[in-house]
Amino acid sequence: TSEPFSLRKFQYFLDNQISKKVFRAKGILWFEESERKHIFHLSGKRFSLNDDDWNTKKSNKIVLIGKDLDHQTIKNQLSLCRFNSKD
Repeated sequence: TSEPFSLRKFQYFLDNQISKKVFRAKGILWFEESERKHIFHLSGKRFSLNDDDWNTKKSNKIVLIGKDLDHQTIKNQLSLCRFNSKD
């Protein structure tokens, strides 16, 4: 997305919505609450979030790797992570 995520909403996605069929995920994340770029890695139930300086245009880019994933549901869930989305 070209809009920032809400850190709280993304955390909710990870804690309550992400499919158990997702094995790995990677991404570059932009949060409204931070000026930094966040590098996201997920493997199984463990994830890490490291920060760095932006050297490109700010945006969110994420890849989910799994089996039999419902792409539209995931897109909808991630869309609700946007800072200005309605809960």
